[in-house]
Amino acid sequence: MKSLWKIILTLIVIGALVAIPMISSRTQVKAQAATRGTALDAVSGNVSVEAALDIELKNREPGLIIESAYDPSLGGVPVSAGQIVFKQDTRDIDFEIDNLKLELESVKKRIANGSSLEPDLDTAKQDLEQNQRLADAGNYPQSELEKDKRAVIKLERQVREQTLDWEQSEKSLSQQIRQLEERRNDMEIRSPIDGLLIDAQVYAGDYVEGPTVLGRVLSTQRLVRISISEEDYPGIRPGQSVSLKLLGVGSKLFTGKVSQLLPTSNSETKRRDIFVDLTNAEEGDLVDGMTGESSVTKASRDNALIIPRRALLGNIVYVINGDTVEERIVETGFVGLLQAEITGGLKDGEQVVVEDPRQLSHGDKVEVIE
Repeated sequence: MKSLWKIILTLIVIGALVAIPMISSRTQVKAQAATRGTALDAVSGNVSVEAALDIELKNREPGLIIESAYDPSLGGVPVSAGQIVFKQDTRDIDFEIDNLKLELESVKKRIANGSSLEPDLDTAKQDLEQNQRLADAGNYPQSELEKDKRAVIKLERQVREQTLDWEQSEKSLSQQIRQLEERRNDMEIRSPIDGLLIDAQVYAGDYVEGPTVLGRVLSTQRLVRISISEEDYPGIRPGQSVSLKLLGVGSKLFTGKVSQLLPTSNSETKRRDIFVDLTNAEEGDLVDGMTGESSVTKASRDNALIIPRRALLGNIVYVINGDTVEERIVETGFVGLLQAEITGGLKDGEQVVVEDPRQLSHGDKVEVIE
């Protein structure tokens, strides 16, 4: 009897020793059942985020930089439209303007006071009237009357020419002042848009010749560009749905609509570009230079058998079969960024491995985990 118990105990120990390695050798996997839903005919594309405007700031006048809004310790400095970003020393131009304004004021006073010849002209006109009456009465020579008339005409011309010279001088001085004031305004380099000041090339104390690139302003508005291969491009239209992911924003899925199609393709890459408007992008999500991947939905089909796209390896999925996996070839329909339609090779409710399927082989022992 004791020998029988020994035999039984020995068999139990041997079974346990055999079972433990078998249990421990199982691969833990995550799986999801194939379900009915809406399949999407979608094409993938490469995403890039760029500033809607990228403007170089240049000076027009040579001069000393006395103010700069750029902080070299920061990657970029927020600026608003109309804000002075760089300022040059304007003292020389200010001095010229002040002198011209003094000269202009003097000319205006001359015009207001009138010509110094005007009293002589008034006297000459009075004499002419008196002599005309005498001549009409036969008491003044006609030849002298003609001299009087020529003298009045000469004085009128001199007064008129003097006045015209002053008026022309007033216009010229005013024009010179306006030009200098415009030059002075140009020495205050302002941002034309709301944006971010980057890549400043000069600082306070630097002397710049003109024109020189002082820095760049990127607009706060961002454009989302998607590059799509030529073979996938046909059928894309404005208003179609787009979903995309961006590197640097974690797992957030952005959604939006196609807003614009570029009419030409890139002759080198053989790709076409489109722009999209995102509906769920929050402030700070989109940064110039970001990249990612996208899916543009061209069509959809209801009541389709769908699985997560990450379960698909080409046309192969790994199906849970008890405690093992079965490598199975499937037929696919619409394939989107997140899901794939299965048109053959898989039934409703069958579970497929959705995480790291590449580590598996047909017949591997597995343990499905939540």
